[in-house]
Amino acid sequence: MKDTAFKDADLELSMLGNDRRAIVRSDILLYLPQISSEPIHFYEENQGRITELETKFETNPIYPWLDNTTFNKWFVPDSETSILSQLPIEKANIYDFRKKLFDELLNFLADKNLLTLKPTDLKIPHQSQFEQHSCHFVTGLTCSGKTTIATYLIEEYDFLHIEASDFMHEIYRENYGVEGIVEIGKFAK
Repeated sequence: MKDTAFKDADLELSMLGNDRRAIVRSDILLYLPQISSEPIHFYEENQGRITELETKFETNPIYPWLDNTTFNKWFVPDSETSILSQLPIEKANIYDFRKKLFDELLNFLADKNLLTLKPTDLKIPHQSQFEQHSCHFVTGLTCSGKTTIATYLIEEYDFLHIEASDFMHEIYRENYGVEGIVEIGKFAK
């Protein structure tokens, strides 16, 4: 979506009969070898349409997934008149298919007894305690909900979150300074 201009998408839709119906979808593949040799697939979708008018706006600083660079800037959920990125957070959460997806995933993990509720008398763990825990990796594209699910798992369950991109940014700063000559995206690749 970052590289697609609205006028180009709008023209193409017009040339194809102007059917603006759209479905947004998110998928999670969960690999748990102790449960299944194949990945477990979860998906959720939302129906709506592509807006007919492009709106210029800044990304919501409190809820950055309500941004101006992903499909949220053009997607109008069914029963709404505004694009997803400009809905009040209470309504935007109703149409956030990722929440439903993560709820389904977390319910699955809870049913398999793979989640431990966060203890109320939580102490800072020692290194030896880390060795007793398994590691889980959450990967995905920008705005797919990685940080959101990590925050939820920290708040509700006994999880420690380590952001891999923080290490990459630190190595970048060590090599190139704060505003280096190499683009951060090229360095990451």
